Amino acid sequence: MKEILKELEAEVDQNVVNRKYDEFEQKNILIANDNLIVDCLSKEVFYIATNSEITVSIFTEMHDAHTIVQARCLELEAELSKLNNKIQKDDHNELVKHFFNLEESVETLREIVEEARVEIPLDRSLASACLYTKKSQELLEYAIGTCPKDFNK
Repeated sequence: MKEILKELEAEVDQNVVNRKYDEFEQKNILIANDNLIVDCLSKEVFYIATNSEITVSIFTEMHDAHTIVQARCLELEAELSKLNNKIQKDDHNELVKHFFNLEESVETLREIVEEARVEIPLDRSLASACLYTKKSQELLEYAIGTCPKDFNK
């Protein structure tokens, strides 16, 4: 009976040691889990910040491009207005040269904007730029249409 009691005491002691070891292992696993969570969260925050920074950078570039296109359209409209005034002065040779240069510039600008729209179809800045170049082309066509018949010779 004493032997059985000793065996039971030894078994209880071993169970206590095993329990403490299991508790220690559980704490280590929980710490490792917490570390993994922190690592994942920091990577997620980094990704969000980086993605946000890239988005802002792209938006800034597109806004700058839109501003440049808008300014160029205004320049073209001003040039078109000046050329319209030249029509009234009958300076046909100079006017023909300017209109063809202007027409090439507007076509080139429109091609650039349309190519950019193919790459980024949902960009509002490019949509606006496309409208400005279209308006410039329409103004140019109107100006050419209002010239005397011998203008295109």
